[in-house]
Amino acid sequence: MNPFPTLGGLLEQANARYAVFDLGRRVVRISQSRFRRIERGEIPYPLPLQQQAWLGILFWDRAKPEQHFVWFLRFPLDELGGLQAAARDEFLESVLRALGNPQGTPRNIQELQQESPYAFKPREERLAAFHAKALAELKQPPSRYCDHARAYLAGTLGYDQWAFVGLQGLADMAARLGDPGHSECVAAAIPHLPLEPLSRLCQLLENEPLPSTIGVQLCARLLGTLACEKASIAEISALVRAIGNTCRGDVRHRMITAALESRWGAEADLLVAIAGRAWEALEDEVLRLRYLEALAGSTAGGELFPMVMRDLLFVPGMRALLLESFRNPARSPDLAAAIGALMQGVGG
Repeated sequence: MNPFPTLGGLLEQANARYAVFDLGRRVVRISQSRFRRIERGEIPYPLPLQQQAWLGILFWDRAKPEQHFVWFLRFPLDELGGLQAAARDEFLESVLRALGNPQGTPRNIQELQQESPYAFKPREERLAAFHAKALAELKQPPSRYCDHARAYLAGTLGYDQWAFVGLQGLADMAARLGDPGHSECVAAAIPHLPLEPLSRLCQLLENEPLPSTIGVQLCARLLGTLACEKASIAEISALVRAIGNTCRGDVRHRMITAALESRWGAEADLLVAIAGRAWEALEDEVLRLRYLEALAGSTAGGELFPMVMRDLLFVPGMRALLLESFRNPARSPDLAAAIGALMQGVGG
């Protein structure tokens, strides 16, 4: 019998403490109790992306809390959205076999992970968000770039002076919106930011439960952008991504509805942003049907609909809602044809 049937069990036996984060749809903490249930197959993975679980596991030796290590692991999910135990066990067995000792140290385990076929390298903005959240989890101060990022967002450096603002500093600001003055500083900056720093900030805000002050400013910026002749789909998509995790569902609904009803409503970048970062908005029946219609008529052609649907159908709670919309008698002939092609492809 395998003495370490789970990732958490292995780390605990190695005298390590750990924290688990999702790095797929959002960079968010997964509680240990929830992660244990995921590993035991009791619940589906909560935030699947591309039918996989993307994990960032921070761990440290209880006897040496100043030393921290990280695993970045992705595991396939089964047809019900659960973690494939066989893939997880293969990784665990390779670690134990290489160590030759089940009491191996966290440092040994960290080094072995780097050669695993289940390892992955997070994108730059994902890595920055993870690092910022890890520091907060460990109750450590933010990186040395945070103060400069705050000064920039406050406007004291000039909003055109963004080239030297570190991504890590913006990530620290986003991860600590509850710190005094942080959310107000971010909200005040949103109307003035050039596209490049705005896009980077939005990539980080998408991981956070945004307060109303920031949500309102994102909405105002989006509505202004949609009314501008020279607006770019990059800016529109960035703003929609950022609003996905807002505490104000009404603001998110208004933004996504306005974007879908605009002349950019069928653009692939916008539709992918909604599915990947603001999918909770699709729980609304009317908005969901409008989204599916836009997806069926996407400028990217017929390949986008099945790709997005195969991803969304794995998200817990979304399958039943999507199937309900598939049967909606008000659906257009184009949407009916896209659904038929999808079902034929699944059946085939």
